[in-house]
Amino acid sequence: FSVAAGGLLGGTINGVTALANNRTFFTGSIRPQPITPNYSLIPKPELHTELQVESPTIRSIGERPQFNSGNSLNSVNETKAITQFSGATIDDATSLTISQKGNHIFSNNIHPKPWLNQLSTKMGGEQNVIKAAFESANGRIIPDVNGIFNTQVRINNVDFMIRGYLNKSAPVINTIFIPKR
Repeated sequence: FSVAAGGLLGGTINGVTALANNRTFFTGSIRPQPITPNYSLIPKPELHTELQVESPTIRSIGERPQFNSGNSLNSVNETKAITQFSGATIDDATSLTISQKGNHIFSNNIHPKPWLNQLSTKMGGEQNVIKAAFESANGRIIPDVNGIFNTQVRINNVDFMIRGYLNKSAPVINTIFIPKR
């Protein structure tokens, strides 16, 4: 028992001495120091979250703009309807809408539109319905400050709304619906 106690006491003294001298007990080499990452604070850029937007005046579809003697609109902040689209722009807008939103518009299982599918069959396809909607809305699309528009159209005696957004210079229809009365 005394040999074990002596070994334990001697090992403890040598271990404490090695630790105090920053060395290991077994080999006597210098103990590796833990690596402490050196963090430097980089100041965050100052963000300005206040967005100053002048609110536009939106006119209803049937309302005519008031012109002053200089043939300019009275209100500088008034949102104006997009001018007539060319045939090429309507073709581009139709292709964009079909490729990006065609399934959502025509094959939506959550909000089925049997009237729209019947109109599509009657007109010879989905692309013809979208193109006719753009042609009906041509010159009457009034986007808000975010580029989103709601425009009423009439095709084959069916009145409905198209809602969409501007993708650069071409409109894209996001959804077609008959508004609740």
